[in-house]
Amino acid sequence: MTTHHNHPHGPTVTPGSLRCPECGEPARPAPPRRWPLDGFAPRPATSHHDGTPLCPVPGPHGSQPVEPIATPTQARLTIWQAVRQSWLIHPDWTVADHLAWLNDEAYDTGTLTGDPAEVVGRWLAEHRRTALMSRPADEARVYMVAGGDRVACSTRRTRRASWP
Repeated sequence: MTTHHNHPHGPTVTPGSLRCPECGEPARPAPPRRWPLDGFAPRPATSHHDGTPLCPVPGPHGSQPVEPIATPTQARLTIWQAVRQSWLIHPDWTVADHLAWLNDEAYDTGTLTGDPAEVVGRWLAEHRRTALMSRPADEARVYMVAGGDRVACSTRRTRRASWP
């Protein structure tokens, strides 16, 4: 039996399950974007979500990035659910922002049917189209009832209109 640490194809982790034990920030199973110790020390396999190395700790050969810890996670969202959730949190994000976030969270957008940018773009357009629009609490609504040759407008909602 293999665990996520000794998996035959390398370590496997659930996206969002790794954390830096020093600062508590989420970690990702990808090397840091910049590694100032190139030529002196191997590039670590994990980094913070912003691409920086995990926090340094004393090691046998001086400071080195800390090993991430795995934390329990909730059930994984589908790609569609993840896009919807990130859109609710960041409604100003572009399709490219969502795709970059999905990539950082290790979602495989290659499993989508069609071009990922087009698919996510369609989803975002649908989210925007069907979103409930918030309105100030003191904004009055106007209700209109039409029947026959009469139209009645009111700021109160009535259950039944009676016509003479």
